[in-house]
Amino acid sequence: LVICAGGISLYELAAIGVPAAAIASEPHEVDTIRYCAAHGTCLDLGWERDMDFSLAAIAVTALAADPSARRDMAQKGPALVDGQGLRRCVELISESLNQ
Repeated sequence: LVICAGGISLYELAAIGVPAAAIASEPHEVDTIRYCAAHGTCLDLGWERDMDFSLAAIAVTALAADPSARRDMAQKGPALVDGQGLRRCVELISESLNQ
């Protein structure tokens, strides 16, 4: 279980099957975290400026104590983020250039 922000690390953790508890530190991270949480790959702790740190600590402690929930998150991560995005982008660009 890793506590992180909602940037690239959140995707990397999902890809390798590591459960996360994510805190949005930038406005654009709010939607990313919500998306990942909706797909079961992370716990959404909210926007850092508005979050209740006591409630966040309780939520993280509960997740840390629940191996079944963490295992479920670990399995859903690689299903959501397969790590092949760069390859797909290169293929799309190559196809576009070859047209």
